[in-house]
Amino acid sequence: MPTKTELLSSLQTVQDEILQLSGSLTESERNVSGAPDNWGPRDVLAHLSEAKRNWASDLAAARRGETPPQGDQPERSNQAIYEAYASRPWSDIANLIECAHQEVLDQVQPFSDDELNDPDHFAWMGGAPIWRRTAGLCFIHATVHLFQTHMARDNQESARRIARLEKELALALDASDRWVGMVDYNQGCYHALFGEKEMALRELEKSFRLSPQFIEFSLQDTDLVSLHEDPDFLALRKQ
Repeated sequence: MPTKTELLSSLQTVQDEILQLSGSLTESERNVSGAPDNWGPRDVLAHLSEAKRNWASDLAAARRGETPPQGDQPERSNQAIYEAYASRPWSDIANLIECAHQEVLDQVQPFSDDELNDPDHFAWMGGAPIWRRTAGLCFIHATVHLFQTHMARDNQESARRIARLEKELALALDASDRWVGMVDYNQGCYHALFGEKEMALRELEKSFRLSPQFIEFSLQDTDLVSLHEDPDFLALRKQ
């Protein structure tokens, strides 16, 4: 179970990666959005930052004793974020990147270590401790998108760095089967996207054993499309 210091440190490390990507964008990448079904880097950065801002807002509402609205249509929400920022100047997105991160830090800071790790602290979270939802939305969600963005920009070196960083930071936070199984699953996806079949299968085997909920999902996961017809992968899913 992570301490607040460890959680905040991981969030800051990922924020530094977001800022590094932001600083590396060309003028065109900063000022021209992609398509609704093919986001450009600026769209991804706006998406990640709005996700942080929404989570900060949820935590603020919960701390006031309110039950935050539970969005059940993330794809519609994602589309709304894309449309909201597609024609905005880059300065708006750059400001959002900074402000949303600080808003999350401000909302996490008041919690004690025990509160962050208590699965029943907020009933509306369905048994998820605050730290895990925070890390999932503001850390893992970000590293997955950062990996994809670096791959889309044909920067495999940076994508590999993000994959290693995600694993290192995530495993330092928690050693539970469910959490480690998620980490292994993501690593399997990354290896598959690099065309590294054997390494992908090793990670997926560990993931399926620790977190069986990924077995069914894996057959629809587009990150694993290179394995979907592979006999070794299909056999692995039946073990």
